[in-house]
Amino acid sequence: MAAKPEKDGADRRILFCGDPGNGVVHTRTFAGAARYAAAAGWTILAEPEARPDPGTVRRIVARHRPAGCILVCSDARYDIPPRLFGRVPVVRLDPSPDGAAGRNNAGVVEIDNEAVVRLAFEELRALLPPQYAIIASTTMAWWSVLRARLFRERVEASGKPCHEFPVWPREHELKRDARMKDWIAALPRGTAVFAVTDRLATIAADAARELRIRVPHDLTILGVDDRDDLRRDDLVPISSIKIDFERCGFLAARMLGENISHKGAKAQSGNPAQSPQTQQGGPGAAAIPASPRGKKSFTVGPLMVVRRASTRGRGRRASWIPAAVDAIRREASGGLTSAALAQRFPCSRNLFERRFREAMGHSVLDEILHVRLENVLALLSRPDFPIGAISDFCGFGCDSELRKLFRKRMGVSMRRWRAENVL
Repeated sequence: MAAKPEKDGADRRILFCGDPGNGVVHTRTFAGAARYAAAAGWTILAEPEARPDPGTVRRIVARHRPAGCILVCSDARYDIPPRLFGRVPVVRLDPSPDGAAGRNNAGVVEIDNEAVVRLAFEELRALLPPQYAIIASTTMAWWSVLRARLFRERVEASGKPCHEFPVWPREHELKRDARMKDWIAALPRGTAVFAVTDRLATIAADAARELRIRVPHDLTILGVDDRDDLRRDDLVPISSIKIDFERCGFLAARMLGENISHKGAKAQSGNPAQSPQTQQGGPGAAAIPASPRGKKSFTVGPLMVVRRASTRGRGRRASWIPAAVDAIRREASGGLTSAALAQRFPCSRNLFERRFREAMGHSVLDEILHVRLENVLALLSRPDFPIGAISDFCGFGCDSELRKLFRKRMGVSMRRWRAENVL
C-alpha cells in the first residue's frame, strides 16, 4: 500500500533542474517529465536557480522539500553533485562521465553521442563531399568535445580531409562568431559541415549568408537538436538530427518515481522486493509500465535526421523534384516504389534516380524509408495500435523487414521503444 502523502503533498513533489535558456531542448525534456508526473499523480516544479554550490542547493531543498530531483547536466552550470541534495534521490540526465554519482543516485539517462555522430556522418557522406568540417565549443559541455572527436575519427577513417573550428576557452560569443566567419570564408567549396548543435549550425549559416556563400551549393550544414526556436526566414533551413528529449525526460521521471515509491514501500512493509508499480499514481492515475528489469540507466539514441534545404545536395535541380518529394510524403506508406514514381516523370528511371540523388543528397529509396519510419514512430506512440499491424499501415512488405530496419535505425525493438516511451 502506498505511503500516505503529507498534507501539503511534499512527498509527491519532484524538482526539475535544467537550463531554461536552452529553448526547445529544455521545453521538450520538461514536457516528458511532466507527462510521467501527470499520469503518476506527481507535482513537478521547474527550478531554474539551481547551481553547483552547497548553499544554493540547501536553500532550494529547504524551500521545496522535494521527494526527488531530476538534474539535466548537459550544461556544466547544472551538473550538480547529487550528494549536495542530501537524502533526496536524484536522477541525472546526460551527466559528465567524470561526475560522481553518490549514494542518492537514483538513475542516469544518457544521450547516445556515438549514435548521433554515426547518423551525422552517414547523412553527410551521402552527399559525396570532397572534405568535411566540424564546429564544436568546449565552453558548452563535455559532450561537445566528444562529438567532435568521434566525428573527426570517422572522417579520418574515410581518408577525407577534416577541418575543425579552433576553440578558445572562455571566449566571448561575439569574438567567437567573428572568428567563425573568417573560418567559414576559408573553407574549400563543397565542404560538408557538422555542427554539434543547431545553435552553432545557425551561426555558421549566418556567416555563410553574409559572405554570400551558397548553402547548400557551396557548403552543406547539419546540426543537432531540431530546434524550432532558432529558425529564421533569412537563412536556409538547417537540416538537423532530432533527439527524443521528451523521452529522456519521461524516462528520468519514471526512474525517480520508481525509486521514491520503492523506498516508500520498504518503509511501509519492510519488504524491499515489493513492486514499485503498485506504489505509483494517485486516484485515477494511469497505469505506468515499470522500467524493464528494474533498469537504473538508459541510453537514448537519435530519432532521425530532419532533412531541410541545408543538405539538399549540390547537383542539377530538375523542375519535377519538388513534385516527387511531395508524392513520397503522401504515398510512401501506401507501398510506393522508386520504379512506380519514376514512371510519372518525363525521364528514364536511371536518370530520375540520378537527378533525385543530385538534388536531395540521398536515394529515392532512402527518402521513402525515411518517411515510412516517421509514420512508424507516430503509430508506435499510440498505445492502442497493435505493433503487428504497423508494417502493413506503413508500406512494408513484411513485418520482419520493418523490425530489422527499426532496430538498425533506433537501436532497440519496436516493443521496447513503446514500453520505454509511451504510457
